[in-house]
Amino acid sequence: MSQHTVPPDYWKLKDYLDVLTILKGVSYVYFTSNKSQIVELCEWMDKNTDNVRNMFKGASVKTVHAQTNHNAVYHAVQIKYRLNAVE
Repeated sequence: MSQHTVPPDYWKLKDYLDVLTILKGVSYVYFTSNKSQIVELCEWMDKNTDNVRNMFKGASVKTVHAQTNHNAVYHAVQIKYRLNAVE
């Protein structure tokens, strides 16, 4: 059985979750892409657990279709949250 190793410059799930811990209780602008799937994870955790809330709930989300070449397509995502924003 071959063992898959992750290059040192590649972010792991732990790295994304560590970043989320500093977003609690502050205004922020967070940039990601659809390839990270961190937004979907946070939505799932909020829906399916009692003690984990979605850090992106209440934030505005803007998505831009990006294509670096004919084979590489992704969506750049900007998530903006303002603490105590008036709706």
